[in-house]
Amino acid sequence: MPTFYDPGADAAEASEALRGLAHATRSFERPEDLYPVIGDLISGVRSLQQVIDQLANAHITHHTRANDESGNALLGASTALDTADKLHEAATALDMVQDRIDAASQLAGRIAWPAPNGDAEQVDTGRRWVSIVFLQGEEADQVLDLINREGIDAGLDHLKGWDYGEETTGVALENGHVYDLNDLPTGPLDREATGDGYRMVYNAQMGHVALYRQHTIPAEDRLDTSPVPASGAISGIRPLDADTSANTGVPERWLEVTRATGAAADRVFGILTALGHVDAIDHLAQWDHGDQTTQQAIADSAVFDNLPTGEGVQTLQSGNYALTVNTARREFALLRLDTTAAAPQAGAQRNGPELLTSYSSPGALSRGGKAAGRSGSWFEHPGVAAVKQERGLGR
Repeated sequence: MPTFYDPGADAAEASEALRGLAHATRSFERPEDLYPVIGDLISGVRSLQQVIDQLANAHITHHTRANDESGNALLGASTALDTADKLHEAATALDMVQDRIDAASQLAGRIAWPAPNGDAEQVDTGRRWVSIVFLQGEEADQVLDLINREGIDAGLDHLKGWDYGEETTGVALENGHVYDLNDLPTGPLDREATGDGYRMVYNAQMGHVALYRQHTIPAEDRLDTSPVPASGAISGIRPLDADTSANTGVPERWLEVTRATGAAADRVFGILTALGHVDAIDHLAQWDHGDQTTQQAIADSAVFDNLPTGEGVQTLQSGNYALTVNTARREFALLRLDTTAAAPQAGAQRNGPELLTSYSSPGALSRGGKAAGRSGSWFEHPGVAAVKQERGLGR
């Protein structure tokens, strides 16, 4: 065990631990263990860099007490300062090592390791990301400024102040803010940093920052899950809830409720990233005024036989609503399933009102007012959803 006060003893223990790690990593029977090992190495390299810097500073602090083997104080002091220079160079070189390992960690986090063959039972390790905090606006700017001034570790340490252990984990499980290790919600411009079991996702251009913590679901709470359809695995598309009017014999059509672009899309993106697609749909559903919206969509020819598809387009469903995400154009559209009449020919899409509020804005709707019958999270793992249902944890 580390002493936290005896450099010699802790250095010897660290050396022994690295020898053990070198021996243990000669082979990996479970490739899913590769990602967490990389994450721990990032933390290890940061600590090593700190140690080397502190060794260099110690040589500078005590250089006046140094002598060479012949007792020459001038040569001893000069050698101590030269030693400090070399140590500082080594610490600086570790910046590149740290960046490369961090980049490798981000890539490794996107890898899914299936069972060796189709007949083998899929093993659920129980490891998930739980959401700790999502900040935007002035609060996010403060953290982003801290990262620019003092580095990634300072940003991570600051965000850890929002982590209240089991209480935070319970809230994340209850609200569905739980994600597979390779399904953390990130955007194309987001940057990521990992350390001590945490992952920070931040975006200076969009003005938001989020922190997630790795959590292991107890073995007794894990449930076997059957494979999801390919469409669900690729884009998160799920079948409509059971209360829809499918198979009733009434023609279906999709009506565009509203469309969000520009700053309004940024607000929707923030809700989607922090809370999931159900909350994003609830937010946009404020612009659905029932028959009035239906008639307006018909008048604008914003009526479609099928949900839009195409490169860069994802569709996320909840109840009778569908949220389309066009990542290339950075825009969102909310559509509602309607079965009251045959759908006319699809026409040009209209530009809906720009959204002015979100759940994080002053005076916004309370999250407690969500429509009944909606559950889940965009990136929620089926096993987590099953555990929540079994334990009575709903939205």
